[in-house]
Amino acid sequence: MNIALLHYHLRPGGVTTVIQLQHQTLTMHGHRVLVLTGEAPTLPFNGEVTLLSAAGYGANASFTPDMLARQIREACDRAFKGKCDLLLVHNPLLRKNDRLIPALKMLQTEDRTILIQVHDFAEDGRPEALSPETYPKNCHYAVINQRDERLLSAAGLKPGGLHLLPNAVLDVQLWPIKKTQSGEKYLLYPVRAIRRKNVGEAVLLSLFLEKGTQLKISQPPQGERDEECYQDWKAFARRLNCPVQFEAGLSVPFDELYAGCRAVVTTSMNEGFGMVFLEPWIKGKRVVGRFLREVGEDFLRKGMDFTGLYEKLLIPLTWLPLEELRRKWLDTWVDRCRDFGLECDPDRLKAHFESLCSDSGFDFGWLSETEQRIVIEKVVASPDAAQKLIRLNPCLAPGWDSTLFPELMERNRRSVAASYRPDGYAVHLEKICRTAVSEPIVQQINKQKLAEAFLAPERFTLMKWQPYVA
Repeated sequence: MNIALLHYHLRPGGVTTVIQLQHQTLTMHGHRVLVLTGEAPTLPFNGEVTLLSAAGYGANASFTPDMLARQIREACDRAFKGKCDLLLVHNPLLRKNDRLIPALKMLQTEDRTILIQVHDFAEDGRPEALSPETYPKNCHYAVINQRDERLLSAAGLKPGGLHLLPNAVLDVQLWPIKKTQSGEKYLLYPVRAIRRKNVGEAVLLSLFLEKGTQLKISQPPQGERDEECYQDWKAFARRLNCPVQFEAGLSVPFDELYAGCRAVVTTSMNEGFGMVFLEPWIKGKRVVGRFLREVGEDFLRKGMDFTGLYEKLLIPLTWLPLEELRRKWLDTWVDRCRDFGLECDPDRLKAHFESLCSDSGFDFGWLSETEQRIVIEKVVASPDAAQKLIRLNPCLAPGWDSTLFPELMERNRRSVAASYRPDGYAVHLEKICRTAVSEPIVQQINKQKLAEAFLAPERFTLMKWQPYVA
């Protein structure tokens, strides 16, 4: 088949990694593959790349959907001598270029076959990225986890036109598991420190590390959206002398940083695929911190074991300004429902909030940064407060960051190597592409139902939905 892969850019990151793998695996299976993008790659890209001036994030406003459709059409016709079997488009549902969805609809009228792979949703905490357009209909969709598969199915997509395509772990060569951890004096949080990564919880965990141990966060955020929050956390951690090093990956090569860590930490409240729950085991590192069941269920079904991770980090209710917190929750939820044109039932959110205020405590990850800092200051100021948190959360007891589980580590890394190999991904991807080409589908996403699902109180957090308040 002749297959074109389209994305706004090829900047370093998760989607670009997926595109590189798709190009490589489809080419190895004998297909002709062309990559279309709005920006030249900043790192070497092993494949045929065509730049489309109307396809990028910052494309000139004078470009029209017709111009973008023409650029896509001409690039494919030129590369494939007039026959493109499939256009595989990454993340077009995000409003990063207002011309893309209308251009795709124009191409569909010419009987161009389109497969859309969704990595992220505007409905998942990004109202500024919500397109006013209806999403493309009567084409196949692929998603990276079963949560997204369930939500899109409930929003109208059919089993025959909705495909689960989990990401692959690119390097499944097993690193050795160390028998001791002498000399490993830090834990690594290998992320860009954006808000949804829940940086405050990582700072809190650092207070319960073995003496002399640091928590290192690898990269700063990119873009203005998360910068103020990030700088505030840096200043806060420095003022309280928390054992956290920010931007550790700017001065040390990433593989070296990874190899030297005792364990990998995650405190994220929102993940697309959840690669952080897979890669560390391959590299001989245990994962500690917060387990996200919505994405982690996929990995549990593959036989993985996340013993030692927690799903809640409970804070005594008496430490929190509950009335102010309740008001924030309600006001923010109502505002976001309005952003998406949804009717909201305040009583439904109030009931959910009360369910979170259990006798045991309130989950730290559901707080805003303001309340998180109140908690951290209390723990820093009072050894008794720290001991109270340990009693509420045995996962913080001494040794949580240094205990070795060699049998668990061996089982998990074997599960990852067996279930998320690039060669298995290649077979699955090719099957989906052939289905998209050979089996036309009639279906459409109900945007309101999709937004309602993502804005359900059970998924609502202030860090995702409330604008940052210093």
